[in-house]
Amino acid sequence: MGELDVTTKVLLREDPEAFARLLLTRAGGAPESIVTVRPDETVYTATERRLDKVLRVELERDGTREALWLHIEVEAVWRSTVPRRVYRYWSRVSDAHDRDEVSSCLIVLKRDARQRSDPRGVFEQRSSLGTTLRFEFDVIRAWEDLSAAALLRDDADGLLPLLPYAGGASEERVDEAMTRLSRIDPIERRAELQTALAVFAGDVFPDVRWIARIPEEVLMKSTTIDELLTRGRVEGRVEGRVEGRVEGRVEGRAEALAALVAARVGDRAPSALRDRLTSSSDETYQRVVALLAGAASDEALIAGLEELLGPS
Repeated sequence: MGELDVTTKVLLREDPEAFARLLLTRAGGAPESIVTVRPDETVYTATERRLDKVLRVELERDGTREALWLHIEVEAVWRSTVPRRVYRYWSRVSDAHDRDEVSSCLIVLKRDARQRSDPRGVFEQRSSLGTTLRFEFDVIRAWEDLSAAALLRDDADGLLPLLPYAGGASEERVDEAMTRLSRIDPIERRAELQTALAVFAGDVFPDVRWIARIPEEVLMKSTTIDELLTRGRVEGRVEGRVEGRVEGRVEGRAEALAALVAARVGDRAPSALRDRLTSSSDETYQRVVALLAGAASDEALIAGLEELLGPS
């Protein structure tokens, strides 16, 4: 998923209880029975792709407490290989919690124009001897199972970043969600949720500079953009896709950010930009990130860079 994958993991980390309540409600449960929700730290069988999220949910029913595990996967679009992968991940979680209840849910963000049928939460495998394995899991189709109007009515702020993919989404409703998230405290939580909303909104409504609508002092508190730039494979959409290998947090993120700047303004960027970013403070680096996201024009970006780092 690229930047969507990074943003999704941040969102699941930021408000796991909102997702637990959503899934429990869909299953016909009582979300008010939730006592605690916390990420499960169990080490699962090694896999090339880490599971998106496993939550341990403690419920209280009729005076008795019980635990269940929710395994959540998020995909940008549906692929025919998804059911097998969800089953394999469920198997690992289930093995780790022998005799405990484990439920899997897949959230699909976008309808694929090439998709011939709606996603189905079923994996079936038949053997040559006639035996059949059938595994079922819940599927949330954001465009069909989520409503932008309902998300705005509900008090689950952690789900608001999904609004751009929900049924009835519009630029006006994204604006309303951004305004609502701007009132959240502490500022660190506000920064993560607003940035997640901006990234998702940019995927659906790319003609609007959503990140530019986040105040710089808030954006500087977000780890999402930093994670996009400092992971092992950096992906960005400025004027095309930029990819780079990160060889260490400080040097790597400077290289990635310099590449994003170069993709936008070319050789008009300050000279030796990468080296100067490497030797800059964290605060200066975050200001460059905010400047890149929010500069109204290339000229404004260049002027801002020269003010921060010196002229070319």
